Amino acid sequence: MITAENRSAEAVAYRRVRHLALRRVADETVVMDLRRRVIFGVNDAAAWLLSNLDHPRTTDRLARRLQIVGADPRTALAQLEGFLAELVAHGLLEASPDPTGDEPEPPPPLVSSAAPAVLWREQLELVTHAPSPSNRIGIDPQCSQ
Repeated sequence: MITAENRSAEAVAYRRVRHLALRRVADETVVMDLRRRVIFGVNDAAAWLLSNLDHPRTTDRLARRLQIVGADPRTALAQLEGFLAELVAHGLLEASPDPTGDEPEPPPPLVSSAAPAVLWREQLELVTHAPSPSNRIGIDPQCSQ
């Protein structure tokens, strides 16, 4: 299990931003940033983290609930911290100083064979419902009924 015994940084709480949608599709979870129109594919450990960050949670508290098989505690904690920092950089999480301890019920534990990770990222194109020139019958001289 990941522990924070050697953690020297000040405690930070992470929370999922409100403009995210998460859905399970086949064997991965798709995360959509509705504001920036970006979609991400994440593995099971990342989906577990994101689904449990609807309330602010500290790295230490998350680390106590996540076990990465085959990783020593220091490596697993570093992987968790790196992943959380990556999500903050992508605008998917907000980081703030450790809350006063009013954290809700802890998330159920997860044993994972892989560290949390973003598997892929894709920018969505803006699609409008404006008619294309070829659909403007009666307006465009090239179109007739």
